[in-house]
Amino acid sequence: MSQEPSPTSGPRISNGTAWHLDGAGFEEVADPAPALLDSPEVAAALAAHGERLPLLPATVYSLTHRIPIAEGRHLHVTESFTLKAWHRWPRRAALMLGGPVTRGSYWSIPVPGYDGPAMMAERGFFAYTVDYLGVGESYRPDDGNTVTLADNVAALRQILRYVRFFRAVPKVDVVAESIGGAMATQLAADGDRVRGCVISTILYKTLAHQLIVSPEWTAFLNAFPDGYTRNPPESYDKFLVNTPNEQVRRYTYDTQPGGYPAGPFRWLAGGLPYFDPGLARVPGLILVGKGDFVPGPDDPHDLAADYGTDGAKLVILDRAGHVPRIQSEEIAASYWAEVFNFIDP
Repeated sequence: MSQEPSPTSGPRISNGTAWHLDGAGFEEVADPAPALLDSPEVAAALAAHGERLPLLPATVYSLTHRIPIAEGRHLHVTESFTLKAWHRWPRRAALMLGGPVTRGSYWSIPVPGYDGPAMMAERGFFAYTVDYLGVGESYRPDDGNTVTLADNVAALRQILRYVRFFRAVPKVDVVAESIGGAMATQLAADGDRVRGCVISTILYKTLAHQLIVSPEWTAFLNAFPDGYTRNPPESYDKFLVNTPNEQVRRYTYDTQPGGYPAGPFRWLAGGLPYFDPGLARVPGLILVGKGDFVPGPDDPHDLAADYGTDGAKLVILDRAGHVPRIQSEEIAASYWAEVFNFIDP
């Protein structure tokens, strides 16, 4: 079987693109990292602990980036790292992609065991979360219905190039859930820039119920004249049924409600499947909860079988539901154990 997608089905894999060649379009971008690394705070930490990898302090630093994409638009990206990331070679990075009604910040729940970027950083990764087009602090089109899968994937490819160029990272791992998983499979067509792909909480082609592909659902989306849904705090209750930690629940209610582009919901309403996992050309892990109420029972198996040229590894978490990483401490720990065993064993 061919090792590349066909020219009509998706992007072709580039031939040996080195990280230092990915800087085109970023000539006017100011990387915020040098100012931090030259700060008295970091100098004091290095003076106290030295620069040997085992001795470096575990302080997690965060930076925000405004990454330019086509036509004057931008994505808002948050980066987390410890000093260990700069001294690890080859350097490692992870791009973390969420669902259609969450911001990038939902990966960074400030509770032990639930802060994914911090856990990545503590292992020596540069960790990145992102607000999609129309979400949070990223570029907001006037009509949220115009946000397409292709536009978001193209924007995320810019992030891959940005990370590789500014951090000298050979390849980036993608850890994704929900629609982020769909986009991750498209990014994974580029085996030069992507190392591995972890996908969870995802719908592929078989629904447990038909609500989000029904005429009633389309009518609901049409009720928002600007193409942005209104998501109040109580709309997250169905995702928090198996979340006993009150701090995680409160963080969800305090940070995630608001307006989200209707475009991504129309991707699903337009018919399933809405993406082709066969484009992927890097190792994949499908990580799902046995009690997930969105996909049909065979859906994860179908996705794993159809992923890439040889399929993806499938792990089913017996006690988990729709979003394993926000559920009980035990379930969240099992989710992250599988993620790290796959990308950084």
